[in-house]
Amino acid sequence: MAVDSPNKRRSADEWPAATIGPVPDGTIDAVDRRHANGIYIGLEEAILGLTTQPTDFVDLYTMVRNHAKQPDTVDVVNKIRRLVNMALQDVAIQQNWPWFEERAVLDTHAPYTDGTVSIALATRTTVTGLVTLWNTPVTGMGFNNARAGGKLMFAGDTQPYTVSAVGSNTAITLTDRYVGTTALTDAAYTYFEDEYALAADFFRLVDAREFSDEWRLPVLRRQEFYQAYPRNTRTGKPTACTIVDLAPVGSTAPQPRIIFAPAPDKIYQIPYRCLLPRGV
Repeated sequence: MAVDSPNKRRSADEWPAATIGPVPDGTIDAVDRRHANGIYIGLEEAILGLTTQPTDFVDLYTMVRNHAKQPDTVDVVNKIRRLVNMALQDVAIQQNWPWFEERAVLDTHAPYTDGTVSIALATRTTVTGLVTLWNTPVTGMGFNNARAGGKLMFAGDTQPYTVSAVGSNTAITLTDRYVGTTALTDAAYTYFEDEYALAADFFRLVDAREFSDEWRLPVLRRQEFYQAYPRNTRTGKPTACTIVDLAPVGSTAPQPRIIFAPAPDKIYQIPYRCLLPRGV
């Protein structure tokens, strides 16, 4: 049987009866492309010509959608974007492509020692301050005098304690219990930070051996770092570091952080270069 009529063509192509197919006239114009899109491979919509190269992400995922013969819906476009991002991630891990490179700056936190602290043996994770301003911002820096993740050292003790939460200017909760044999009353203390979050979407350093081009700051393997600085309670200008990945919280996003040794003794501004895979 010859397929020589519009109805026969619609039947052969399994098109709905109400669909008007392209009429063969020896040419392929914009209307034909819109009709054929999703039916014949290789006929992109008018947004991309047959020889046009994609010049931006819109072109890229439009071309993917056309070749996959998928409709132009929000759900389909979002799925294609996710797939393109996954492909970009695979490309990014191959080597240090310059278009994935970003310059970032990390501001360290100076130690804080104002006031005194008390800890009762009955409530060993509760630290009460006197004349302390833990929950007060450091002028112009965007962080407070104390924050979760920082460390506390108490007079006469060599054990550092990690801050779980800062409830107020005079209230801190520790992650682990204070293990001293006697309660603390109006004792001296030092708050310091050795661990810092890296840039959002941080993937890896441009130079895996050095954290900063402007500092002599070698990046050690985690095991080597922890063996060299088991407690890391000394403060000074950082001379070494390591990068750790914390477990995701609330999502699958990683939480890369850097640990300095010694812990910074004042506010330093440390520039570094890293790869930030870019998506659509």
